[in-house]
Amino acid sequence: MLMKHSSDQNSKKVKFFLSLMITDASTPLLIKGLFNGFREQISTFIVRTKELLLTL
Repeated sequence: MLMKHSSDQNSKKVKFFLSLMITDASTPLLIKGLFNGFREQISTFIVRTKELLLTL
C-alpha cells in the first residue's frame, strides 16, 4: 500500500514538472530560441545567396 502511494506521489511530481515545462512562461523562451535559430539560418542563407550572385 505504501509503495502504491509513493508511486502516485512520484507520478504527481512528474506531471507537475511536465506542466511547468509546458507553461506559458517557458513557451515564449522556446519560441524565441526557435526563432533565433531560424533567423540565423535565414541570414546565412541570404549571405550565401549574395555571394553566389556576386560570383555569377
